[in-house]
Amino acid sequence: VVANFFSSPEPSPLSRGMLTSLLPYPESNPLFDCFANAWKVADPVLYPGAGLGQLPPIPALTGSDLVVATIAALDQIDKMQMLDGRRISGQLWADAIRNISVPSVNQQIEFFPNGDRKAQLSLFYYSPESNSFVRFADSEFNDYTLQNVQDVVWYSNTTQLPDLDIRPPFSYWSCEDGKMKEDPTGKTVSLHTPGSSHVDEIESGYYCDHFIDCHNLSDESGECGGNYMILFIVFGVVTGLLMILTLLIIIFVAIFGIILQYRRLKSASPFFLMLLLISIFVGYSSVFAFFGKPHPVACAFQPWLLGLPVISMIAILAVKNLRIYRIFKYPLKRTKITDLELLAVWTVILVPAVLIIVVWMIVSTPTASIKERDGEDHYICATGGFTGEPGGIIFFFIFVGYSAGILIFGAIISVLSRNVPSLFNESKLLTISIYNLGFLSAVIIPVFLVIQPFNPFWAWILRTCAVLYAFTATLVLQFFPRIVGIVFVDRFKDNNNSSTSYISTKTHE
Repeated sequence: VVANFFSSPEPSPLSRGMLTSLLPYPESNPLFDCFANAWKVADPVLYPGAGLGQLPPIPALTGSDLVVATIAALDQIDKMQMLDGRRISGQLWADAIRNISVPSVNQQIEFFPNGDRKAQLSLFYYSPESNSFVRFADSEFNDYTLQNVQDVVWYSNTTQLPDLDIRPPFSYWSCEDGKMKEDPTGKTVSLHTPGSSHVDEIESGYYCDHFIDCHNLSDESGECGGNYMILFIVFGVVTGLLMILTLLIIIFVAIFGIILQYRRLKSASPFFLMLLLISIFVGYSSVFAFFGKPHPVACAFQPWLLGLPVISMIAILAVKNLRIYRIFKYPLKRTKITDLELLAVWTVILVPAVLIIVVWMIVSTPTASIKERDGEDHYICATGGFTGEPGGIIFFFIFVGYSAGILIFGAIISVLSRNVPSLFNESKLLTISIYNLGFLSAVIIPVFLVIQPFNPFWAWILRTCAVLYAFTATLVLQFFPRIVGIVFVDRFKDNNNSSTSYISTKTHE
């Protein structure tokens, strides 16, 4: 059974708008007329598609050209006396075909050196209504330009160009709307990377991945296991209350320590108590620098807001211990230690920390940039400046190392002053505070560095809890005993007993 590809009894609308390129139908010439007359009377059983008094279709003419070209190539090879049964190489066939120039029923049969036929081509589209290909453009072989004849009726049964850019649909997260959406076309929505502080449409994989990629936290809120919105609210309220408590204690120390000069506060140097409270207050405020999506300004302020208050607090505890050690090192000698001297020691300790951070800001500037974490690009705090990575981590450990040195200095002074009489000993609370900070740093910093790259949600909780605990523990140990003593023991009366008078006199003289 031979299929009839020239006509179909039941045209399919699915083929509407199908394109093809064919030779244009020839004008009347002797060769074409001869071929057409033979086609009209041919037996359709032997020649499918022929007969029935119809003109030959263009594919039949192309088939005729194929036969003529083959005969012309064989004629060239025969003239070379190579049709004697030997194998003829493909290259010889190609050269013979490209060198022919013979007339045909349609156009002259000639070829370019690359094998393309030198012929005018016409472009057609299929119309199921007429069950035929309809010419819509012509092309000349010498310049390959198209001359439009009419518009194409495409598969949509309109002349509107079809969309051939078919892409699979995809889901994405809308930061603004706070929900998962889908682009059925696969190309209507342009996805953003979290490479700035404000983006909208991001990949669905960014949803609930523990990294904050939306400025409004919508990708890490709602049904996420790590809900940053709830986390920030809870820790924000707690931190705010602690800051208010610190302000109240500042007022308390100012009234009873500086203005009224109660012995319980005066013996501990109200000036340094105020300096310690200011350090604690700024330390609390550093928590808010870690809220929300990372921002270059917030990332740059984090070492200042957290690092300096920590160093200041440690230095204050150390110099206050140093004062007690020097007073009781020679108990029979009258020792004069002014607040100005202690302030000078505190400044000497603080200046290197400031220099470390200043150089850090210049050489390895903290900023926010795109970094790959857990297989995805995220906008996180990173190291910029002249060095880039790992300059930031190097300066971090330099700063931590310096802080550890101050802690060790304070611990040594605590050991040296351990035998001070308990009635005059302020160093016990200072020592507990110093050991507490040292233990906290030794445990929290390594654990935080391990967790941070993989789960920033728990790393954030760990760091914030450590910060709040460190400053709160110092606040409680250094101030609550004195507040309780003034309010509940002395009932707001200045208890000028011998012990407090003695230590106060030896301290400030």
